[in-house]
Amino acid sequence: MACCRLIFATLLGLLVAVVVVGDSDFDVRQHTCTKTPYRNDRLWTVSSPDVDPENCEVVHINTVTRHGSRFPTQSSCEEYDQLAAYLAKQKSLKQGYEWLSSWQNPYTIAVSGLLCDMGENELYDLGTRLAQDYPTFLTPDLTLNQVPVQCTQTTRTGQSATSFLLALSENLGGLTSCKLPAFSMFSDTKSMDKTLRFFDACPAYEAAMDAGLGTEQSDLYAERNIPAVIADVSDRTGLTMLTGDYISNMWELCTYDIVMENSTDQWCSLFSESDILVFETIEDLEHYYEHGYGLEINTQMGCALLQEVVEIMDAVWNYDTDSDYYDDSAKFRFAHAETIMPLVSLLGLFKDNVTLTADTPADVLAARQWRTSILAIFSANFQFVLYNCTGVAYVHTRFNEQDIVLPGCHDSFCLYTTFKDSYASILNLDFTTLCTVPSSSAMQSNNVAVPRPSVATLLFFLSLCILALIL
Repeated sequence: MACCRLIFATLLGLLVAVVVVGDSDFDVRQHTCTKTPYRNDRLWTVSSPDVDPENCEVVHINTVTRHGSRFPTQSSCEEYDQLAAYLAKQKSLKQGYEWLSSWQNPYTIAVSGLLCDMGENELYDLGTRLAQDYPTFLTPDLTLNQVPVQCTQTTRTGQSATSFLLALSENLGGLTSCKLPAFSMFSDTKSMDKTLRFFDACPAYEAAMDAGLGTEQSDLYAERNIPAVIADVSDRTGLTMLTGDYISNMWELCTYDIVMENSTDQWCSLFSESDILVFETIEDLEHYYEHGYGLEINTQMGCALLQEVVEIMDAVWNYDTDSDYYDDSAKFRFAHAETIMPLVSLLGLFKDNVTLTADTPADVLAARQWRTSILAIFSANFQFVLYNCTGVAYVHTRFNEQDIVLPGCHDSFCLYTTFKDSYASILNLDFTTLCTVPSSSAMQSNNVAVPRPSVATLLFFLSLCILALIL
């Protein structure tokens, strides 16, 4: 059934015409950043792993997966209500855009942030394909104790894990007509989850974000380019008093039209190709500095995650009975785009030769490798598969089910020792030390500006001291 649904979805995607916005080859669905569905009519064809090298067998599978496609979050739903109120006052809309004044927000807080049908199917199909890829390894002989499943403390990652496990475990138990086993998963508290929500457990990272280092460049790019987008959309539709917040809401609604209906003929029709590329660049710059190569800590704070991957593989490979992991056949994790992007950066993937900024030449930005429409889509996933090849350990690395060559490796099928040597500096990092906020004296010694009291403040306290002496 899952296979039939996958084939049908692929054929349906091929039948849906590419919506043209400007260039006849331009498809907005390739530019929706972190709100890009995992499978639609423009994504690559999913392939199975290459035939295992002769005399090799799988001994462990370790994955990290972003949650599936979802409904808008609560804050977005509230903003859409405000947008609807604004649109209701529009009286001079141009032909073809009259629908804007009667638009009602279809997204409710009741389902905000939860997986939509597409998201559930993305993870179910991902689990189905994984079981098909490793049929001699993922067998009924495995027990839940051998396959720990971890998600973050959010409903959508738990839904993603459940959808994935339903597919992976069909015919492996005795529940319902599908013969499902009972399965479990665990989570760490948000502030203590240094493997999947390290961005919430790292004070030094939070301090950098509070200082505005994550949005400085994207804000600057938006300041320079959004006014032209507003003018373009206003001219096309007849909308008046259009603000940056409203235009951003409209773009987001375009992306959700694609997620929910694979439709580009409503909200997406408001924008030209150049408008869409502005939005994409803004979001890519924002994530570049919040979760990518723009800040050094972004490329390091996922260290505990990679360390755990290696620790488990070491224990399995060495059959270290002193470790809790020694008989783990697999480890499945379900998290967020904010988990995937730092892991991408830590591994050195999709890295540009120059630092991206708002001042980067347009042709360089257009050719950038850092594209969240590829590397941080819904259900984005890493697979690290440990093989035993006649006594020698290899790691097969896949990203979004495609073989990917890690820096330091010559192939996606990499000697395990080479893999570990390539990331020795990350494996030796201490998360607590990395995430400790420097003291004021340390910040001064590193030439980091520390706020100083103003002259007025000093005079005020001086006058208080004099007054105290007089009295």
